[in-house]
Amino acid sequence: GFRLLTPEYASPEQIRGERVTTSSDVYSLGVLLYELLTGKKPYQITSRNAAEIMRVVCETAPERPSSVVPVSSSWPVVESTHRSKNATKPNTRITRSLKGDLDNIILKALQKDSDLRYSSVEQFAEDIGRYLTGMPVTARRATLGYQFAKFVERNRTAVAFASVALIAVLAGSSIAVWQAIVARQERAR
Repeated sequence: GFRLLTPEYASPEQIRGERVTTSSDVYSLGVLLYELLTGKKPYQITSRNAAEIMRVVCETAPERPSSVVPVSSSWPVVESTHRSKNATKPNTRITRSLKGDLDNIILKALQKDSDLRYSSVEQFAEDIGRYLTGMPVTARRATLGYQFAKFVERNRTAVAFASVALIAVLAGSSIAVWQAIVARQERAR
């Protein structure tokens, strides 16, 4: 079975010779995004042996993108943001930005089971857009804490002012209650 494909970018269903769908395109775009953000491919295919390619693409889980950030300052993205002179440590700024939502978006696009991936390229792009605007992404479970953290991230100034106002009200109330207790004790004496 000779198939025309680039193994590094082919989805598991393409490698197995199954029907190719939009989900396969999402997978390939996920590989491209992984490579663009980390400078590495999600899989290391060492030979052109069909069995080896099938094993790597269909059975090996890719590492989280945030855990494979390059250490070389020769990588273009690192070169512009890398502040440290020590090139043996991963770039923490890039690692921090990849951790969390971007990791989840990319790994959802790279799911082995096509039913667990984004159903369309538009859905994939929409989730990336949600990440870029600070909105909760669909690739992550929408817990109350996660949604609250995203709200705070988008509205830092308003949350800071509201927090200061709340602290002022609580402090004022505490002082008023304390003063009332002291006045009551003075009257009792």
